Amino acid sequence: MHILFLSRWFPYPVDNGSKIRIYNLLCGLAQCHRVSLISFYDPTRGKPDVSSMLSVCQDVQVVPRKAYQPDSRRARLGFLSTTPRAYVDTFSTAMEQCIADTLASAKIDLVIASQIDTALYVGAFRGTPSIFEEVEIGVIHDQFFNSGSLPARLRGGLTWVKYNRFLAKLLVDYRACTVVSDRERMILQQRVRHDIPVEVIPNCVDLTQYLNVTEKPQPDSLIFTGSLTFYNMHGVLWVIFQLLAQTRDAHPKYLFIVTIFWSPHIGQ
Repeated sequence: MHILFLSRWFPYPVDNGSKIRIYNLLCGLAQCHRVSLISFYDPTRGKPDVSSMLSVCQDVQVVPRKAYQPDSRRARLGFLSTTPRAYVDTFSTAMEQCIADTLASAKIDLVIASQIDTALYVGAFRGTPSIFEEVEIGVIHDQFFNSGSLPARLRGGLTWVKYNRFLAKLLVDYRACTVVSDRERMILQQRVRHDIPVEVIPNCVDLTQYLNVTEKPQPDSLIFTGSLTFYNMHGVLWVIFQLLAQTRDAHPKYLFIVTIFWSPHIGQ
């Protein structure tokens, strides 16, 4: 089978959670199928070396991803659109054309669109069997249903309604979708109208790559490694103010180490 995989992140180097998932999925798929990759990349970090993925994919194409600018004209017009305005502002005609050109030049049996950032280009491959990989709705769901103040609940409610309707409309064009956890599947099945199969594919790594890694355990210590962008910060704060606070008496010298993936471009 010839699979066209669309990615929000260029998978290499594998330096954040999304890239880890995408890279390992591509490696797994490539064991049994031919895989072509079309990926966005961050132009502020330079064009990636596509040869780094040619040992996994038979061909690789990259498209620069526009950064979201909330105050741009397109983003403001997004308030009037049924599409969340972040996707109105960052929509790439170059990505749309790249997908269309690939389908016109090769026989593609299946399209896998990773995350909503690429799934929204379904218009470019409608008619080809497709899977929406990693539908994520839990964060937006919790922002609304767990919000405390009235202003936060109103803002979260508007975001939830718009995102929910957009996602339900998007799912109509897919044969199936995947999520990372049973909870994501439960929210998707209970809160979003759709009729397609939902499969849970947890995040994973190749353990054989770590067979030679040996570390001496450090008692009374806990380490978090990852990016503090997105919502990981909430998890770090929960550990500090909930978990460690509750175990302070039993482990007064408990050490919590946070190591992060840092980019000099964050905040620009």
